[in-house]
Amino acid sequence: MGTPALTRTALAHKRANGEKTGGAAPYGYRLAEDGIHLEPEPSEQEALALILAWRADGLSLRAVAARLNADAVPARGARWHPTTVAVLVKREAK
Repeated sequence: MGTPALTRTALAHKRANGEKTGGAAPYGYRLAEDGIHLEPEPSEQEALALILAWRADGLSLRAVAARLNADAVPARGARWHPTTVAVLVKREAK
């Protein structure tokens, strides 16, 4: 078994190379045909752009989630939640 440090290093390397590291592909991406790499999912990339633009305009996380739901922007779950919006905003800020 590898050490936690080696595992972290290996996963960081995979992420840096745009490879899937486990579980479902992150929102905004899908698994490429090679089954290894991630590629942008156009409709979800559009939703991410809306989220970031609305946050830049000063909308709260709750207001962004409400607007996504009102505009029927597809979510991976039943509906959009402020916590989901927060995770996506934080991830995209990196």
